[in-house]
Amino acid sequence: MRMFAGFMAVMLVAAIYIGCRDDVIVEPPPPLEGTYEGVYRYERTGQPVKEQFIKWVFTPNTQLMDLDTAKQPESERIFCDIEGRYVVDAGIDLYIPIVAGRDSSYFQNRTQKECNPSLGPFGQFQLDQSTKNRVVMVRNNVADSAFQRIIIDKISDEY
Repeated sequence: MRMFAGFMAVMLVAAIYIGCRDDVIVEPPPPLEGTYEGVYRYERTGQPVKEQFIKWVFTPNTQLMDLDTAKQPESERIFCDIEGRYVVDAGIDLYIPIVAGRDSSYFQNRTQKECNPSLGPFGQFQLDQSTKNRVVMVRNNVADSAFQRIIIDKISDEY
């Protein structure tokens, strides 16, 4: 019996040693701050796909998306130039801030160009930063039958 108890004690110590690995450290995603360029695509069931070249700037607190006029002329604008805030968590939440004395329509179309403010990229998006210097944001809004995909590549750490 003593031998069995000794054997069990050794097995228990071995199981604890083998079963308890060091803590796994999950690195946070890289910061978004910087200047990017890429494509914003908006799809809605029964409507033509809308796609536009964009430049996007992330600062520590804000995000600005503009038409990339070096790649697409103003006459082909679909989406508005936007300004907003963002929060990175399980994905990325792009939202319009509430600022005293300023109408929210400013943030949905800050340059007051001919565009459709309702197509702006606001809401909760999945975030993929697995490719170096590339950000992919995807939102599938089942209620509106809308799918949004943004693929942007970092061109500068400056903002």
